[in-house]
Amino acid sequence: MPRNSDINHDWTKHSLKFEARIAEVPPGGSLYETFRDAFKRQRVGQPSMTIKENHGGTHIHYKLNRCISTREMARLQAFPDEFIFKGTYKEGFKQVGNAVPPLLANHVALAVMESIKKIDNDENLSNK
Repeated sequence: MPRNSDINHDWTKHSLKFEARIAEVPPGGSLYETFRDAFKRQRVGQPSMTIKENHGGTHIHYKLNRCISTREMARLQAFPDEFIFKGTYKEGFKQVGNAVPPLLANHVALAVMESIKKIDNDENLSNK
């Protein structure tokens, strides 16, 4: 899919020399020895590495020699495609990287609701 900033499908632009360096990174590997959590290539058929805010250089596309887009990061976090992040693509990287994944937030909320119901139920039983 071509770049499309309207849907947050944009990524960091690199020189041809830097793209050639990225091309050498194996799946699961990092571009750097000392900063191993930066510029890591995603693996095929395995869960994604942790999505975090890292100025757009956290993940290299599993197949293409570029960093993943804000939209691709958002999909890994289970944001619906209709959810559009506001601002520049770098601000989008930061928003997604600092976000709680929606499905995780949903499960935490459901667990909290169950706990509240149990507490309410226990209090009602003890007041009878």
